[in-house]
Amino acid sequence: MQQQKNLLEYWKAYLYEHQEERTDTIACIQRLIGDQPLRILDIGCGSARLGASLAQAGHDVTGIDCSSAMLHFALEKAEKLPNLHIKNADAFL
Repeated sequence: MQQQKNLLEYWKAYLYEHQEERTDTIACIQRLIGDQPLRILDIGCGSARLGASLAQAGHDVTGIDCSSAMLHFALEKAEKLPNLHIKNADAFL
């Protein structure tokens, strides 16, 4: 049963990760925070789609999430971006 739950969690994360990119949201956030490089904490970062975009724009981003399936995709992005740091953590603890 646990294996089925893990598989379901993985595929939910996979489908979320491969949705159409929300460039309008990312552009809006980047306009709000400006061009000055910032240290950003992304709580509930999921697959780090937003965090990766902000890291590519020069910000130092730390993302936390407690879903191992989502972290799988986030860590793949962090391997390519030295200023994107991903942690397995629960924001409610």
